[in-house]
Amino acid sequence: MRRVWQVGLTAVAASAALAGGVAAATGHDTGRPATKGGHSEHIVLTGQVGRDLVRVDLGDPVAGPGDLAVFRYDLSTEGKRPTRVGDAYVKCVTQFPPAGSQCEAVSRFPGRGDLTFQGLAPQDLSEDYTIAVTGGTGDFRNVRGELLIHTLSETPFAQRFTLDLVGVR
Repeated sequence: MRRVWQVGLTAVAASAALAGGVAAATGHDTGRPATKGGHSEHIVLTGQVGRDLVRVDLGDPVAGPGDLAVFRYDLSTEGKRPTRVGDAYVKCVTQFPPAGSQCEAVSRFPGRGDLTFQGLAPQDLSEDYTIAVTGGTGDFRNVRGELLIHTLSETPFAQRFTLDLVGVR
């Protein structure tokens, strides 16, 4: 059961990263002014962890501190006709309880740039959680913000990402 949660945590972090990238790629703007000529974007995306998942188990076969998970997401808009807007690449390291997993991710949005994320995913993936937007390139080079991650289903593992960005060019 712990191994399932570890994989789920990794997926959650990846989903979060994807959501951030998709939101930025769609170009949705809330119209609120931001500092230094940038603007704010509020974007909602969905993602599902696919077959691109690699786990490295350090120590005993039970999930534990130091175990690593690396995976990829296809990022898409939410709705009846989802549109793929980018990719996300995630790396998570299991921490000591109760921290869950420490994850970092990069989302690539063709034509707009990359977004980077970092934060802690909880042990219980049914809990919503927030991670930080840590930087970006291109349209996102001065961006900051947060990514809220919500698990939609465990099988297949799917999540909703709500991204609030400030400073988008």
